[in-house]
Amino acid sequence: MAWTDEKMAHVDTWFTLFRTNQILAPFPDAGKIKMSELTFYNPAASRDHLKIEATLIANTVDQLFSAFGVKLENNISRNGALSAMIEVLMDDSKTIEDLAEANDTNYLFVNEKKPVV
Repeated sequence: MAWTDEKMAHVDTWFTLFRTNQILAPFPDAGKIKMSELTFYNPAASRDHLKIEATLIANTVDQLFSAFGVKLENNISRNGALSAMIEVLMDDSKTIEDLAEANDTNYLFVNEKKPVV
């Protein structure tokens, strides 16, 4: 799905990154922003340091999601959701849309409609 304000995973992911000063872009422009453009991302940092920073961001996003009433999907652990976020955050070629899609896989957002199978 394209970057849209009709998908809560996109809106909530953008909002958490915006509120934590990782990005300054308005929602419509944010989907294609790469992880390497986020405030925390320092290309000169070691992979270990980058992972520490990505872990802090992922934990903050998870905590804000919880405050928004976002829950983990069935069969998804908090560690699994955090690991998925960290993996995307550490990949400088991934975008905010990629992060939002990973979050959509792992979290059930408020008012999210799940497809009937």
